[in-house]
Amino acid sequence: MNEKRTDLTIGIISCIIGIISYVLTLNFPTFGKSGVPGPEFFPRILAILFFIISIIQISKSFVEKNDQTQEVEKFNYSRMLVLIGLFVFYILFLDIIGFFITTIIFLMILQKLLAVKFKTSLIVTFIIIMIIFLIFDKLFCVSLPMGIIL
Repeated sequence: MNEKRTDLTIGIISCIIGIISYVLTLNFPTFGKSGVPGPEFFPRILAILFFIISIIQISKSFVEKNDQTQEVEKFNYSRMLVLIGLFVFYILFLDIIGFFITTIIFLMILQKLLAVKFKTSLIVTFIIIMIIFLIFDKLFCVSLPMGIIL
C-alpha cells in the first residue's frame, strides 16, 4: 500500500472517529458549577481537534506529488499488540494504582517503544502529567483517581 493511500485511509477513519466522538459529547451536561464549562468541554475540544487533524491528513494524501509516493514498511503486528496491551493495562489499573503511577508507567513504556531517550522521556512524562493534573484538578475541579494503594 503506498503512502498516499495509507494517509487517505487513516484520515478517513480518524475523521469518522472525530465525528462519532463529537456526537457522543452532545449528551454531556453543558455547564458545570457557577457557569464554568462542564464535562462536555474538554472531550468536545478533543473531538474537534481530532476532526481537524484528520482533514489535514486527508488533504495531505491529495496534495503530495506522485514522485514522493513510497511504499510503507510492513505493518508490525507485535508492536500493535504491545500497544493494545499497554492501553488495556492503563484502563484496568488506573483506579487500582492511581492516575500518577499508572500514567508514569504507561508513558514511559510507550516512549520506550517509540525509541525516545530516557532523559527526554522523563521530562515529557512529567510535563504531560502536570498538564493533565492542572487541567482536570484545578481548572475543571475533577479529581483524578488516586488508587487504593495510596
